[in-house]
Amino acid sequence: MPELSKAKFKVFKLDGSFDEIAVQYNPETLQFSKPVVTADIKIPGLDSPLKQFVRGGTETVTVELFFDTTDNGTGVKATSVTELTDKFYGLVKIDPANHHTCLYPRIGRVDAHGQFTIVRQATRAVYPDPYLVTHSLGDWTAKLDTLEI
Repeated sequence: MPELSKAKFKVFKLDGSFDEIAVQYNPETLQFSKPVVTADIKIPGLDSPLKQFVRGGTETVTVELFFDTTDNGTGVKATSVTELTDKFYGLVKIDPANHHTCLYPRIGRVDAHGQFTIVRQATRAVYPDPYLVTHSLGDWTAKLDTLEI
């Protein structure tokens, strides 16, 4: 019988590389969900309203992980469980100063069929600055002349 291996989560980057986050125990379940939002359309003469598709909801992934750091002991020798959980938390962390996340921005060109072709993309996460606090006109003019179209 082949030996079971522990699960690893791969975090893919824009340059094609990835980081692996190993877990101590394999999760029992992995659930993907994407709700559908509908609206009731009332039509005179019908007993019940018609359902109309409005939009798809946000897709979510749910997985329950168990972290155990007691193998190093407890008390003074204890290892903080956040050393293990911060790797996952960093993927979805919200900046407390402005309530936004880091992004990997892309610039795209739309063709006649409504499809996008990525022209430029960031190679690293861009720190959130939703109110353009650090913006200056020089930021834009220096970068626009190097954009290939």
